Amino acid sequence: LATYLPSWYKNIEVLKSKYRCIAIDLPGYGRSTKVNLPSGMNAYADVVLQVIEKLKLENPVLVGHSMGGQIAISAVLKKQELFKKLVLLAPAGFETFTPEQATWLKSVFTLESIMLDTEAQIRANWALNFYQMPDDVEFMIQDRLRIIETEDFENYTQSVVNGFNGMLDEPIFDQLNSISQKTLVVYGENDALIPNKYLNPTQTTQKIGESGAAQIANAQLKMIPECGHFISFDKPKEINEILDEFLSN
Repeated sequence: LATYLPSWYKNIEVLKSKYRCIAIDLPGYGRSTKVNLPSGMNAYADVVLQVIEKLKLENPVLVGHSMGGQIAISAVLKKQELFKKLVLLAPAGFETFTPEQATWLKSVFTLESIMLDTEAQIRANWALNFYQMPDDVEFMIQDRLRIIETEDFENYTQSVVNGFNGMLDEPIFDQLNSISQKTLVVYGENDALIPNKYLNPTQTTQKIGESGAAQIANAQLKMIPECGHFISFDKPKEINEILDEFLSN
């Protein structure tokens, strides 16, 4: 949610020596079109499947992070025969919300609230993604600040809001038991975003990971110590090793 394909640079740089790595800017993000776009989990899943078809990819493995994890699940459920493996990094969709909680979340996460964020708020939001925010994430923060001055800013922001709402409006937890693929689930032990600390204060990231992974017949769960939500950037060395091991077997 709200990020773009450079999120994967630290992983691609290492994994590309053994695997073909393709990162996607979803509609509304990065270099992709930002006008009059469908944006929800199933709509984004269709886009991912179209990319796979267009590039004629054989035996692809989807690696989805956060909202991307929920999208990856949606894509696999739409086209089970395409995939043998699935990787979910700090996926959304494992944590569940009541209709009342979802309504409240959507009422506070609005177009106006995002567009009015100050630089200090933007930096604070980024910091929440990490156990210890690395210095080299600064270029992403600068990109986020620059987009404020572009003509696409409102369209980008609307895509972020629509994606957030889509995660809530298209819950996936009850469909996890339909996933037959060998699945790797990874969370950071210090994830400050999953679970939601205000709405689910008695939950832990470990419990959320265990509850979701338990629904998938062929899933393994790994927890990364001293690691936040943005695990591909927070602990890239550990994530790359885990990914390589999973993909190799």
